[in-house]
Amino acid sequence: MQSLKILPNIKYLLENNKEQEAINIITPNIDTLALYLKDCLGLFTASTKESSLCLSKIHFINQNYDQSIKFAIKAGNLFLEDKTFFYKALVDRMMSCLLIDTNHFCKPFILDLIKNDILSDSYIGFLFSIKEYELFEMALSKQMSNKDLLSFLINEIQDKNMFYKSIINIQNKETEQALFLLIDAYAYFNMTAQLKNLLLEMESKDICLCYTLCFYIDECYKLDLQVENQNMMRILNGTFKKEIFNKFRVENNLTSFKLLDSMTKSLTSHVSFVNSFMNLGTTNDTFYRNNSDVFGRLNEWARYLDVANLGMIHYKNDNPYDVLKNYIPNESNNKEGGSLQALGLINNGSYNEADNELLLYFLDSIDTLTDELAFGSCMGLGLINIGSNNKYIISALIKLAKEKNTIYGEAATIGMGLIGCGTCEKELLDQLRCIEEDTEYQRVIRSIGIANALLVAFTRKEYNFTNKFGDVLSLGTAFVGTGSLEIISKVLPFINHEDDDVKRNAIIALGFICCMEHSLLLDTLEPLAENHNNAVRSAVGLVLGFFFSGTGNERVCDLLEGLMYDTNSLVKQSALIGMGFVIMQCNDTLIKNYKRIIGKFNKVIVDRSEEGSVKFGAVIGRGISEAGGRSIIFSITNMFNKITKERLVGALMFFNYWYWYPYINFISLNLKETGFFVFDEDLQLVDKSLKYNGNYDNILIKVPDVKKSRKFKAKPAVEEEIITKADENIQSGKRCTLLQMKECGIEFPGVFFTKK
Repeated sequence: MQSLKILPNIKYLLENNKEQEAINIITPNIDTLALYLKDCLGLFTASTKESSLCLSKIHFINQNYDQSIKFAIKAGNLFLEDKTFFYKALVDRMMSCLLIDTNHFCKPFILDLIKNDILSDSYIGFLFSIKEYELFEMALSKQMSNKDLLSFLINEIQDKNMFYKSIINIQNKETEQALFLLIDAYAYFNMTAQLKNLLLEMESKDICLCYTLCFYIDECYKLDLQVENQNMMRILNGTFKKEIFNKFRVENNLTSFKLLDSMTKSLTSHVSFVNSFMNLGTTNDTFYRNNSDVFGRLNEWARYLDVANLGMIHYKNDNPYDVLKNYIPNESNNKEGGSLQALGLINNGSYNEADNELLLYFLDSIDTLTDELAFGSCMGLGLINIGSNNKYIISALIKLAKEKNTIYGEAATIGMGLIGCGTCEKELLDQLRCIEEDTEYQRVIRSIGIANALLVAFTRKEYNFTNKFGDVLSLGTAFVGTGSLEIISKVLPFINHEDDDVKRNAIIALGFICCMEHSLLLDTLEPLAENHNNAVRSAVGLVLGFFFSGTGNERVCDLLEGLMYDTNSLVKQSALIGMGFVIMQCNDTLIKNYKRIIGKFNKVIVDRSEEGSVKFGAVIGRGISEAGGRSIIFSITNMFNKITKERLVGALMFFNYWYWYPYINFISLNLKETGFFVFDEDLQLVDKSLKYNGNYDNILIKVPDVKKSRKFKAKPAVEEEIITKADENIQSGKRCTLLQMKECGIEFPGVFFTKK
């Protein structure tokens, strides 16, 4: 308060044109005096830089920010040399003003700072936001080797149109990452001619790099490009990828039929799911055919599931009709609707016209259409045409949805969502709303919510649906992978909704939003594992498990193991399934409680007193833990860490298995091989190996045989362990685990090209 006594002196000095002396007194005490100098502001002449800086600080403290900015700019270098909090805060204020009004008077000053490289690298995104695209391109061209920055910009910038135009203008071809980004830009604008020219240019410069670019195009875009080089064509049309990965899954299959047999002996139901998970993509359906007497006795939807699961085993098979020839419906047998879903799983995303013609044939025969045929046809059409927005097929599905049949309505609306995935087609959204208004079936209303969420996927826009089930889910799919804290804050209140289905979808939505940032996802969902609501806890277990597939994350394992002993059956089921994902490709060295966890799975499976829903979770979780012969994981991202429509569909539909078991096998769309491949310029496998230090042996703990005591109580025998020693080195063309890839620095897709 002593400093306030000098206020009259300051006023006297200003009135007598002794401004510099007044400033010398004010500056050391400005934090205290500024609020009391409002009446003296008119006495300042601001004729010097010192006076302007002093006035700027006074206005800043009084929250007159425009005036503060005005005088700070007038202070010039003196302001720039002020390295106090005031300088940093006022520059931030200027940048905020520009974000609101791109023509704010401080714009020239800020742009000068940027041009002189006074601000940090963070200004690159800022330049884009204030629409200074020329400066943005100049700055970004110097940072094209910065992978983290590029990933950040791709994720944060919403105006993809201008962003990709800038990438095309920059034309940086110095690094692999820059070339990937240029391909993204060409693909975004469908500039196939320029894309082809880029490949031809790279072919003459570096054929191995060119192969990598072709592999990227096939994995991410599947464009119809024609080039003369036959090796490039094999990669571009997907033949090469299908060949190497189909062969990889078959040759590296560590599936144990002893485990399958032991589960069959324990009289466990749903063993078909275990078989399809363990042999996912391996084409090995021996167990199914050897037990045809068991599977043949199943009826209706149980039979449907078992036949549909063949689509998982023969994922991406070149000859689906040979595999399914005994199951495809015909005039004498129209019951095997599951084969139509299996066809969709095998040929997902292929847009095959022959498949469409076959599946539409059954929908046209409405008089002989059964529930199984309708559902299988719709799922098959949806899977084969994901995101195609095929109007003809959609019109057929709309017609089917108007039939007064709950299965027809659910199947047709889900099919519409699959085909329109990511298109945000207004006409289709309107059609779904009309169907919702005309139906009284809760199953159909729920499926419309899922369809809406699929339609708005990747749009990064908020939609207000009357259907709360789909409303919260659409936030997750629209902002998938963004990690947006703003959207997270909008989803969290749904956890307190009165409807358990909405609460469950809120957790799923959070999973989608945070899926690219594991730490954010875990920090967000971990506290919710202790929520009082069963639907919330169960969803946390399932979602965390899926997004941490194959990681063996200690925090997630501990959390899920606790949920496995929950008092609620639904929570235990989801925790068991979630745990199956996390422990994929792991052993007792990588996860300290691995044997105890597997022991819990086995105990639940053989315990005849255990509830059926919990037993089902253990069966599915056990199958997932051994999926694909232990040579795969499940992921929402493709080989180049991009979230695709197919993978979003797979995860979303699988998360809804609780309502309808035929959605379980959609998880095959999230299959991701963990291998190491090195090819030469002739696309021949090169003998290459990498050393590692960890213990990655494969340990299989069989389900114990059930033996009866005199009291007829089930007593499990001692669990038998089968250990398969891991190779001393990671060999080219052989399997490795996700954790091995991380240790050795192998980045996905794990496919490399090198000169001889």
